[in-house]
Amino acid sequence: MLTGRTGAAEPEIGYLIGRSHRGRGYASEAARAVLGECRAAGLGRVWSSIRPGNAAKRRIVEGLGLRVDRVERDERGTLLFYMIDLRQVGR
Repeated sequence: MLTGRTGAAEPEIGYLIGRSHRGRGYASEAARAVLGECRAAGLGRVWSSIRPGNAAKRRIVEGLGLRVDRVERDERGTLLFYMIDLRQVGR
């Protein structure tokens, strides 16, 4: 979990997987576990900011239930802000 672009009250989930270990489900497994811990800690919304060209990360967060909440631009281009409200999931 990162303070990230959204602040400490609504943390951002992120990860970096080495090339030789990609495609094995490690990122999905880790992100799922982190979201579970966030839910257990009583956190509400969790974010992930992703560049549009990062298809692998987009597939992972979409599979975990995050959805695009807003789109912004910065000095590097377009940035998609995915969000999940853990208070609404599983109701």
